[in-house]
Amino acid sequence: MRGVIFTSVIGALCLGHMCFAQGQLSGTVYSGSSQKPLYKAVVRSGIKSVKTDRNGKFNLAIKSDEPLEIYHPRFDNQIISSKKVPQGAGQKFYLTPTSQYKANVIEKNNSESIVDNHFEHVRDYAFQGEMLFVATYMKQEHMKNRDLKNCVLSVYRYGELVQRLVMPNDIRQIWVSPENDIFLLGRDIATEIYTNDENQYAYRVVSHDYLDPNKRPNTKFNDNYLATISHDAIPIVQHVVLDNSGRKRVYRNVKNYDYFNYIDDDFSMLSESEMALVDKWEDEQGISAKYFAPLVRSYYQRRNLDKPYSPAFTHGDTILVFDHFSQMLYKHNQFADPFDSTGVYHDELTKEEFVKNCQDQVTEELYTVHKTGGHTFVRQLNKINGSTGAPYKLDKPFARNVKIYDGFVYYLYQTPIDEKTWHLLREKLPF
Repeated sequence: MRGVIFTSVIGALCLGHMCFAQGQLSGTVYSGSSQKPLYKAVVRSGIKSVKTDRNGKFNLAIKSDEPLEIYHPRFDNQIISSKKVPQGAGQKFYLTPTSQYKANVIEKNNSESIVDNHFEHVRDYAFQGEMLFVATYMKQEHMKNRDLKNCVLSVYRYGELVQRLVMPNDIRQIWVSPENDIFLLGRDIATEIYTNDENQYAYRVVSHDYLDPNKRPNTKFNDNYLATISHDAIPIVQHVVLDNSGRKRVYRNVKNYDYFNYIDDDFSMLSESEMALVDKWEDEQGISAKYFAPLVRSYYQRRNLDKPYSPAFTHGDTILVFDHFSQMLYKHNQFADPFDSTGVYHDELTKEEFVKNCQDQVTEELYTVHKTGGHTFVRQLNKINGSTGAPYKLDKPFARNVKIYDGFVYYLYQTPIDEKTWHLLREKLPF
């Protein structure tokens, strides 16, 4: 009897300790900049941790309910949620060089001014081959931020001013279409820039549809177009393929899963008046009423309404879709079918705020933009494994509207002498 009792107690203790499955993980930790193995990186799962050897390799027992944490003093911490921790042998992990370690930071101090007229400030700019289009506004002492009047479009070729064109007021954005046409978009008006019979730039008013980002394709891909559709009320981004006849096919949905996991439960809890409200929204927007339930319930229950940041780019015959909510980079082939994916962790760097991903349209290279303490950092992104390299620090602080074109990083900057005027600068990237 004692043996039965003793066995039962031991079994209960073992069951208590083994309520979460354990597995074995082995792999290599690499530098995101050099792509070489990292020595003495700490890999931790719960209370257990190991250090990588000189070849960057480690072997660690992991628990299914614990995140995987990887540390190195010269690199940013990488924390992988328990649901995404891989198991088995031969896994690869890439750490991002931190800007907090001074030796990692690349500084050139080589900024050059592109547009610095004292009488106007730059609102937006865009590229079309060798031409640079810059939308500016006349500076006025009484001017408020919302007063976008006296707009001028300046066209430059290799740094030389080609033409200045007076535009309608309230221009807010320059958009380059997949056909490489230039459009200026305002709050209530859209205009297209074209070349007239006298070989001069002119503009014409076009459809209001251009003002809706959901109706503008992002890029041309083979014989089709790629577009991104987001919804005002529901935190989801849909990546779609549009053919020449206008038919649409969704090839990737990027969701805020914190929101979507509550849909069924919240829908069952709606009152009669709330049901009438979501039914009305269904009729107006053509979206099932239940998808609005967490939005309605968010007025008295904590719900995550954040919209996913999910830019998409093309590189050759590959579509690259970032899902920063799930920290994934998805790859699709020339038919928009998925064929590969990898984790990306540049959106949660320590002491750095992630701003955006961007692409050099000439070289097709991808980059990340971060900021901290007024400084802006650009890193090159590896399209194969999703890693990010050494931080390049922009020469001027408080940069805005950062874009990369033909190996140069462009940005808007306010001088300390005149904080009301935005100038356009550029720097040659070192990578």
